[in-house]
Amino acid sequence: MKPLVLHLLIAFSLLGSSLAIAEEIEVSDAVRPVPKNIQPFVSREPGVPVKKADPCVAADIQPNSNPPTWDTPASTTQCGLVETDNLFIAQPLGGGVRQQMLVTTAKYGLTPHFEIRWGLPGRMFQNGGGTSRMTGSTDQWLGLLFRFHDQGRRAPDLALDYALKIPAANPAKGFGTGYTDHQLAFIASRDLGALHVDFNTAATIAGSPQGRHAAVQFGLALTRPLTSRSLATIEAFGGPQPGTTDRYGAVLAGGAYGIRPWLSLNAAYTRAYTASSPRQQFLAGFIYTLRPGFLPPRPSRFIRMLGHQ
Repeated sequence: MKPLVLHLLIAFSLLGSSLAIAEEIEVSDAVRPVPKNIQPFVSREPGVPVKKADPCVAADIQPNSNPPTWDTPASTTQCGLVETDNLFIAQPLGGGVRQQMLVTTAKYGLTPHFEIRWGLPGRMFQNGGGTSRMTGSTDQWLGLLFRFHDQGRRAPDLALDYALKIPAANPAKGFGTGYTDHQLAFIASRDLGALHVDFNTAATIAGSPQGRHAAVQFGLALTRPLTSRSLATIEAFGGPQPGTTDRYGAVLAGGAYGIRPWLSLNAAYTRAYTASSPRQQFLAGFIYTLRPGFLPPRPSRFIRMLGHQ
């Protein structure tokens, strides 16, 4: 009997030891904290952390070809880039008098939804009709454009545009009024297949010797690509004029051609169908885009409010 009892005692001892070891392993695995720098199913191979690319710095220059239209699109200048619209405008004023202007507008994309612009001092020339030749500067404009809604399934792109006129032109020559003007425009843009639509409602508050006068004008532009590099636009715009009972209405036909992503040519012809002046305009120019040496501001809380993603 002694050998049997001895074997049973040894068997029970081994079983107890095995259970104790298993319990110790189960408890220790459940209680032991996992170091914070260890994550399961994540590779620990060395490398540079991947950061989200800043759309204002990393993106290449995208093609931009726009005809010189009255209606402003809701799209903004590409973030981090400077775009210059350079335009020559010729218009007869009646009585044989002709007027030409060389104007440049510089735009800067502050965020993907917000741009600032400056209508630089341009040159204006007037001659003909038995008058002496006159030259001078044009008025300057400072503007802000904010796209607050991107096109969805139903709603179009929506934007607000504010512009302030700085009276730099000489009113004695008839080149300007000498008063500060304000303009606020509501913009709606949408793609309908291959057709792009821009609709503007623009309210103008103009200064004059009799005080300030306000008027609201409307415009609609339809743009369609012709080839991979060219497009054409037809447009109708007009409405009451500030400080007068006259109304102005005109139609425009124009187009643009992209030579490089950073360079495009454009031109347009405008014809008024009301008695107001100018009766017609000839416009031709080019758009040049570049990346400046300075970087956009860091995305602070205020910049994020303006659409920085």
